[in-house]
Amino acid sequence: MPAVLMRFVALAVLALTAGLASAQLSLLPLPGGVPGFPVSTVKIDPVLSSALRSAGLDQPIEAVLSFDHYPSAADLLAIQATGVQVRALRALPMVGVQGTSLQIRLLPALPGLRSIYFNRRLSYFLDESVPLIGANRVWNELGYTGKGVTVFAPSGKEIEHIDVLESWTANVCFGGKDRHTLFITASKGLYSMRMRVKGLDSQ
Repeated sequence: MPAVLMRFVALAVLALTAGLASAQLSLLPLPGGVPGFPVSTVKIDPVLSSALRSAGLDQPIEAVLSFDHYPSAADLLAIQATGVQVRALRALPMVGVQGTSLQIRLLPALPGLRSIYFNRRLSYFLDESVPLIGANRVWNELGYTGKGVTVFAPSGKEIEHIDVLESWTANVCFGGKDRHTLFITASKGLYSMRMRVKGLDSQ
Protein backbone atom coordinates (compact mmCIF):
# COMPACT_ATOMS: atom_id res chain seq x y z
CA MET A 1 0.00 0.00 0.00
CA PRO A 2 1.46 3.45 -0.96
CA ALA A 3 2.69 5.54 1.95
CA VAL A 4 0.26 8.39 1.15
CA LEU A 5 -2.70 6.01 1.14
CA MET A 6 -1.55 4.37 4.38
CA ARG A 7 -1.38 7.80 6.03
CA PHE A 8 -4.93 8.65 5.02
CA VAL A 9 -6.26 5.28 6.07
CA ALA A 10 -4.80 6.08 9.49
CA LEU A 11 -6.48 9.50 9.42
CA ALA A 12 -9.81 7.91 8.51
CA VAL A 13 -9.50 5.55 11.47
CA LEU A 14 -8.71 8.56 13.67
CA ALA A 15 -11.85 10.32 12.39
CA LEU A 16 -14.01 7.27 13.11
CA THR A 17 -12.58 6.88 16.59
CA ALA A 18 -13.13 10.56 17.38
CA GLY A 19 -16.72 10.31 16.16
CA LEU A 20 -17.43 7.57 18.68
CA ALA A 21 -16.29 9.83 21.51
CA SER A 22 -17.93 13.06 20.36
CA ALA A 23 -18.41 14.33 23.89
CA GLN A 24 -14.62 14.73 24.25
CA LEU A 25 -14.07 15.88 20.64
CA SER A 26 -12.33 19.20 20.10
CA LEU A 27 -12.30 20.85 16.70
CA LEU A 28 -9.11 20.58 14.69
CA PRO A 29 -7.48 23.91 13.86
CA LEU A 30 -7.64 25.39 10.37
CA PRO A 31 -5.99 25.40 7.97
CA GLY A 32 -4.51 21.91 7.89
CA GLY A 33 -4.47 21.32 11.60
CA VAL A 34 -4.13 17.55 11.70
CA PRO A 35 -2.09 16.45 14.74
CA GLY A 36 1.36 15.24 13.71
CA PHE A 37 1.41 17.17 10.44
CA PRO A 38 2.84 20.65 9.70
CA VAL A 39 0.51 23.60 9.24
CA SER A 40 -0.76 23.50 5.67
CA THR A 41 -0.23 26.19 3.03
CA VAL A 42 -3.51 25.19 1.39
CA LYS A 43 -5.84 28.15 0.79
CA ILE A 44 -9.02 27.68 2.84
CA ASP A 45 -12.18 29.52 1.78
CA PRO A 46 -13.33 31.74 4.69
CA VAL A 47 -16.94 30.71 3.99
CA LEU A 48 -15.89 27.06 4.33
CA SER A 49 -14.04 27.80 7.57
CA SER A 50 -17.18 29.41 8.99
CA ALA A 51 -19.32 26.46 7.86
CA LEU A 52 -16.93 23.99 9.50
CA ARG A 53 -17.04 25.87 12.81
CA SER A 54 -20.83 26.03 12.91
CA ALA A 55 -21.69 22.61 11.47
CA GLY A 56 -22.77 19.70 13.63
CA LEU A 57 -20.57 16.62 13.67
CA ASP A 58 -22.87 14.69 11.33
CA GLN A 59 -23.96 17.58 9.11
CA PRO A 60 -22.84 17.02 5.46
CA ILE A 61 -20.70 19.74 3.92
CA GLU A 62 -19.88 20.05 0.20
CA ALA A 63 -16.51 21.42 -0.87
CA VAL A 64 -14.39 21.75 -4.00
CA LEU A 65 -10.70 20.77 -3.94
CA SER A 66 -8.21 22.26 -6.42
CA PHE A 67 -4.85 20.56 -7.05
CA ASP A 68 -1.58 21.57 -8.68
CA HIS A 69 -1.87 18.44 -10.86
CA TYR A 70 -4.58 16.23 -12.29
CA PRO A 71 -5.62 13.88 -9.46
CA SER A 72 -4.44 10.32 -10.06
CA ALA A 73 -6.20 7.13 -8.99
CA ALA A 74 -3.97 7.10 -5.90
CA ASP A 75 -4.99 10.69 -5.09
CA LEU A 76 -8.67 9.78 -5.33
CA LEU A 77 -8.15 6.76 -3.07
CA ALA A 78 -6.37 8.98 -0.54
CA ILE A 79 -9.30 11.41 -0.58
CA GLN A 80 -11.80 8.57 -0.17
CA ALA A 81 -9.78 7.20 2.75
CA THR A 82 -10.85 10.24 4.80
CA GLY A 83 -14.44 9.04 4.49
CA VAL A 84 -15.77 11.74 2.16
CA GLN A 85 -17.82 11.09 -0.97
CA VAL A 86 -15.80 11.96 -4.08
CA ARG A 87 -16.71 13.30 -7.52
CA ALA A 88 -13.75 13.97 -9.81
CA LEU A 89 -13.95 16.37 -12.76
CA ARG A 90 -12.84 15.07 -16.14
CA ALA A 91 -11.16 18.17 -17.58
CA LEU A 92 -10.07 20.24 -14.57
CA PRO A 93 -7.66 19.40 -11.69
CA MET A 94 -10.52 19.61 -9.21
CA VAL A 95 -12.54 17.21 -7.07
CA GLY A 96 -15.93 17.71 -5.44
CA VAL A 97 -16.39 16.14 -2.02
CA GLN A 98 -19.11 15.75 0.57
CA GLY A 99 -18.35 14.82 4.15
CA THR A 100 -18.66 15.77 7.77
CA SER A 101 -16.82 18.67 9.37
CA LEU A 102 -14.19 16.35 10.81
CA GLN A 103 -13.63 14.58 7.49
CA ILE A 104 -13.25 17.86 5.60
CA ARG A 105 -10.67 19.02 8.16
CA LEU A 106 -8.45 16.06 7.26
CA LEU A 107 -8.16 17.11 3.60
CA PRO A 108 -5.50 19.92 3.80
CA ALA A 109 -2.83 17.24 4.37
CA LEU A 110 -3.38 15.89 0.82
CA PRO A 111 -0.23 16.18 -1.35
CA GLY A 112 -0.53 18.77 -4.11
CA LEU A 113 -3.74 20.33 -2.78
CA ARG A 114 -3.87 24.08 -3.48
CA SER A 115 -7.26 25.20 -2.16
CA ILE A 116 -10.55 24.10 -0.61
CA TYR A 117 -13.71 26.10 -1.25
CA PHE A 118 -17.24 25.73 0.04
CA ASN A 119 -19.51 24.52 -2.76
CA ARG A 120 -22.04 27.30 -3.20
CA ARG A 121 -23.78 29.35 -5.87
CA LEU A 122 -21.76 32.47 -6.70
CA SER A 123 -23.12 35.92 -7.53
CA TYR A 124 -21.51 38.14 -10.17
CA PHE A 125 -21.90 41.88 -10.59
CA LEU A 126 -21.72 42.59 -14.33
CA ASP A 127 -23.25 46.03 -13.85
CA GLU A 128 -20.04 47.03 -12.06
CA SER A 129 -17.41 45.01 -13.94
CA VAL A 130 -18.55 45.81 -17.50
CA PRO A 131 -17.82 49.57 -17.40
CA LEU A 132 -14.73 48.98 -15.25
CA ILE A 133 -12.99 46.97 -18.00
CA GLY A 134 -14.48 49.03 -20.85
CA ALA A 135 -16.52 46.15 -22.30
CA ASN A 136 -19.45 48.46 -23.07
CA ARG A 137 -17.19 50.58 -25.31
CA VAL A 138 -16.01 47.45 -27.14
CA TRP A 139 -19.64 46.49 -27.81
CA ASN A 140 -20.82 49.94 -28.87
CA GLU A 141 -17.77 51.38 -30.67
CA LEU A 142 -16.09 48.30 -32.16
CA GLY A 143 -19.10 46.10 -32.76
CA TYR A 144 -17.91 43.09 -30.79
CA THR A 145 -20.96 41.63 -29.05
CA GLY A 146 -19.56 38.70 -27.08
CA LYS A 147 -21.10 36.15 -29.43
CA GLY A 148 -18.45 33.54 -30.09
CA VAL A 149 -14.69 33.93 -29.75
CA THR A 150 -12.66 36.34 -31.88
CA VAL A 151 -8.96 35.56 -32.34
CA PHE A 152 -6.38 38.29 -32.95
CA ALA A 153 -2.77 38.20 -34.10
CA PRO A 154 -0.14 39.95 -31.94
CA SER A 155 -0.33 42.84 -34.44
CA GLY A 156 -3.99 43.37 -33.56
CA LYS A 157 -5.36 41.98 -36.82
CA GLU A 158 -8.45 39.77 -36.54
CA ILE A 159 -7.52 36.34 -37.92
CA GLU A 160 -10.32 33.98 -36.85
CA HIS A 161 -13.75 33.73 -35.27
CA ILE A 162 -15.14 30.70 -33.42
CA ASP A 163 -18.92 30.54 -33.50
CA VAL A 164 -20.65 29.52 -30.26
CA LEU A 165 -24.40 29.02 -30.57
CA GLU A 166 -25.33 30.96 -27.45
CA SER A 167 -26.21 34.58 -26.75
CA TRP A 168 -22.77 35.41 -25.33
CA THR A 169 -19.42 33.93 -24.34
CA ALA A 170 -17.60 34.95 -21.19
CA ASN A 171 -14.04 33.61 -21.11
CA VAL A 172 -11.56 31.18 -22.64
CA CYS A 173 -8.53 29.28 -21.43
CA PHE A 174 -6.28 26.45 -22.57
CA GLY A 175 -6.20 23.23 -20.55
CA GLY A 176 -5.97 19.47 -20.77
CA LYS A 177 -2.88 17.39 -20.19
CA ASP A 178 -1.13 18.75 -23.30
CA ARG A 179 -2.72 22.24 -23.19
CA HIS A 180 -4.11 21.80 -26.71
CA THR A 181 -7.75 22.02 -25.54
CA LEU A 182 -9.48 25.39 -25.59
CA PHE A 183 -12.26 25.78 -23.00
CA ILE A 184 -14.99 28.35 -23.65
CA THR A 185 -17.49 29.49 -21.03
CA ALA A 186 -20.82 30.72 -22.42
CA SER A 187 -24.20 31.87 -21.15
CA LYS A 188 -25.55 28.35 -20.60
CA GLY A 189 -22.64 25.94 -20.89
CA LEU A 190 -18.95 25.09 -21.01
CA TYR A 191 -17.46 24.08 -24.37
CA SER A 192 -14.14 22.61 -25.43
CA MET A 193 -12.35 22.13 -28.74
CA ARG A 194 -9.01 20.69 -29.79
CA MET A 195 -6.55 23.22 -31.22
CA ARG A 196 -3.47 22.90 -33.41
CA VAL A 197 -1.69 25.44 -31.22
CA LYS A 198 -0.75 24.92 -27.58
CA GLY A 199 -1.65 27.27 -24.73
CA LEU A 200 1.09 28.84 -22.63
CA ASP A 201 2.12 27.08 -19.44
CA SER A 202 1.34 28.87 -16.18
CA GLN A 203 4.14 31.04 -14.87
